[in-house]
Order: sequence, then structure tokens, then C-alpha cells
Amino acid sequence: MSAISSLIYLLKSGDHMITIDDVYSGANIFFRKYASKMNIEVTFVNMLDLELTEKSFKSNTAVR
Repeated sequence: MSAISSLIYLLKSGDHMITIDDVYSGANIFFRKYASKMNIEVTFVNMLDLELTEKSFKSNTAVR
């Protein structure tokens, strides 16, 4: 969790990140609760579906 929170604090307001939809539940809660408060958009995606993953990228995606 310290690595995950450190990652979020490296981002800036308005950034977007993509993470696996089956991420550890503690990380999922952290992303949903705290990243949104920091105006960081998080997209949860099934990364086994490469086409869906590719479509999830945005111009402001900072973490993949």
C-alpha cells in the first residue's frame, strides 16, 4: 500500500491512470476513494483483453 500511495502522489490533478480490474481490494478502495479526491481519474480494465486495454488510453494517461 505504501508503494501504491507513493505512486498516486507522483501524479497531478487531471492525470489518468489505468489499472487491472482485479487489483488488490485495498488498492481498489484507495484508488476509488482517494484518487478521486485528488482529481485523478482511474480506469479499471481487464488487461487480458488487449484491445479493451488499448482503448482505455487517453491523452492524459500518466500511469499504465
